[in-house]
Parts: sequence; C-alpha cells; structure tokens
Amino acid sequence: MPNQTEAEKAEKAAAKEAEKAAAKEAEEAEKAAAEKAEKEAKAADEAKAAAKKKTKAEKKPPYSLAMGKSMTTKKGILADGAEIKAADLAGGKAALDAFVKSGHLVKA
Repeated sequence: MPNQTEAEKAEKAAAKEAEKAAAKEAEEAEKAAAEKAEKEAKAADEAKAAAKKKTKAEKKPPYSLAMGKSMTTKKGILADGAEIKAADLAGGKAALDAFVKSGHLVKA
C-alpha cells in the first residue's frame, strides 16, 4: 500500500505505541514480582537465622566448669565455662557427680 492515508498512518503509530506500552508494563510487572520474591526469600532467611540464634541461646550445657577452674579431661585441658560430659572424664558419671559436689563443675 504505497498510498496510506494519514488516518492509517496514525492508526499504525498508535498501535505500535500501545504495543510498546504493553511490553513496558509487562517488564515492570515481571521486575516487581522478582523483587517481591527476593524480599520474601530474604525475610525467610532472616527468620531461619533468628530461630537458629534463639535455639543456640536456649541450649546450655548440662554441666560446665566453674569460674576460675580448669580441668584435664579426655578432650584435653578445659577452662572455666567449658561444657563437660561424663564421657569426657575417666571416672564417668561418678566422677562427674563428685566434681559437682566439690564445686568444680556447675550444673546448668
């Protein structure tokens, strides 16, 4: 069609503009969805990290060395505040109870 009227030209130009606008809107919507998904993933990661910190803070060793004390165990030399279990001592549970009674170990 070599002889297009002004109305046809304007109609084609308007159609192209509408197509460009629709493509731009779709791109923006896609970008917004990706940002939303990224924020949700970040929030989930932060929630997991907070829950992990909370459980770590709540877990206290059943027995630990008293302040100012140190002890040689099967794990090596432990300083005050270190967690200790019956398996770490040569005398087992009996030794653990004796150290609690003498004040070398503190029950949590």
